[in-house]
Amino acid sequence: MSVSSLFSTSARPPNRPPRHGKSTRGYLAGFKGFPDQNGEAEIGYGIDPGCQQQGYMTEAVQRLITWAFEEPACLSVVARDTKKGNVASQRVLAKVGMQAYEESEDALWLRVERGNPERS
Repeated sequence: MSVSSLFSTSARPPNRPPRHGKSTRGYLAGFKGFPDQNGEAEIGYGIDPGCQQQGYMTEAVQRLITWAFEEPACLSVVARDTKKGNVASQRVLAKVGMQAYEESEDALWLRVERGNPERS
């Protein structure tokens, strides 16, 4: 496994036709670095509109979390600064067991901890 694969995983859904004549880029999901001194690893992701609402990102984020917790130094996985208006992203994070731990006027910070029984 290469060092670059430690930071991101990307894929294009199989046999996905272009939408409205534009090519579908797929999705990108990965870590924003190694676990910090508190054992937190931050994730980030994005998905092409043509690939939304098909479960791709939920599966990708779930696999990232599972993989992160294979590392003993990782105690929690966080998604910081998730915009309150981004309801789809909040649904993805809730499905994988993340819960809000901090909030600002326009954003949520979510976390899932190692051993959380609510993880699917």
